[in-house]
Amino acid sequence: QVPFWHCGPCLDRNAGNAAVLMAVATCRAQLTLLALAFLAKAEGSTLLHRGRRSAAKDAAACTCDCCVVQKDAPQFGSTGHDGVTCSPRTSTASAALGDDGGCSSTCQVPEDGMQAFDSRTGEIDISRYCMASCQPGSLSLNMLCVSRSSGDAAMPRGDGQFGGPWRAQPIAAHAVHAKTAKAQNAMGNNGAMLALAKGQMERARSQAQAAGEAARLAKGSYDRILASTKAMSEAAAQATAVELWKAAGAQSAEAAEIRRKFENQVRSKATMQAIKAALVYKKALARDMLIAKQWAARAEQFVTAATERDDKAAVATSRAENYKIRKDWTRERQWTVKAHQFLDEAKGYKEKEKGAREQAKAIRDSRAWYEYAEKAAALNTLYLNLPPGVYPPPLPILP
Repeated sequence: QVPFWHCGPCLDRNAGNAAVLMAVATCRAQLTLLALAFLAKAEGSTLLHRGRRSAAKDAAACTCDCCVVQKDAPQFGSTGHDGVTCSPRTSTASAALGDDGGCSSTCQVPEDGMQAFDSRTGEIDISRYCMASCQPGSLSLNMLCVSRSSGDAAMPRGDGQFGGPWRAQPIAAHAVHAKTAKAQNAMGNNGAMLALAKGQMERARSQAQAAGEAARLAKGSYDRILASTKAMSEAAAQATAVELWKAAGAQSAEAAEIRRKFENQVRSKATMQAIKAALVYKKALARDMLIAKQWAARAEQFVTAATERDDKAAVATSRAENYKIRKDWTRERQWTVKAHQFLDEAKGYKEKEKGAREQAKAIRDSRAWYEYAEKAAALNTLYLNLPPGVYPPPLPILP
């Protein structure tokens, strides 16, 4: 029995493909050395087996024609009946002599069977397929096995040597089983076969060295690809940042232009409203100045009337004096009354003229208030029509 822990470092499924290849090759070399130890203890018995196919070739489809009847090995969790079970054809003594029927140590299962065998690529060890899908056709050793019926085609159950329910075990575990079976079934011939086993060991060693070199090259290629990917990602990120910066600048300029047009539009509208508000006071000023002018004209008319009455009073006084000299007291009294009447009328017109001039002056003095009110109305309307954040324009030229 081969200790399973010898292959423990080979079973890291999370390693890369190159690391797995090197680990498998190293595991094969360890198994070959263990087989040589068994051969020495068994009076020079030899272990002969065919290696796995080259990685460049595709594995053949799995078939029970590559499985033969052998003695049962219950220590590996097999479930044969009557002391026999199905083992790979490549692990028999006849295969060591070159009669392996064209079978390989691995085979390809269909896509619908990949999940049952826990295989991601579909390539499995032939020993797993023989135990899971084939059954002895007779109790005679070295006879071909036949396919299980649909009712018996399930995976073997029960607890195997490796713990837990027996399902399709990892590749390394079945590889150990297959190579141990080869060692147990090939102990009958020890002569020239020992030299062939040594050659096989040297071949496994060279394959391990080649696998190490391939792993080193793969690691270098991976590092170069990683560095190239990082450089490309940084360049792409920088190019994207530049494009975003340019797009942001263009959008900022466009937004500024839209804002400028909006502010000019609202300023123009506010200016028009301010002019309209100021126009009300401008019209009121023009109206009142016209009234003041009319009062001034009325005052001039009162002056003319007062002057006329003064002239008539002078004439009446002169006639009264003439009639007084003539001692015509009746007419002298009449013209004296008329003279006083003309003087009273002249005095009245002079008072009205004074009131008219004062009224005209008061109206003219209100011009400053109208001008202030006109400007204040324009500014107030200007600010009321501007939205927050828009700087007000200069006060327009008022009409």
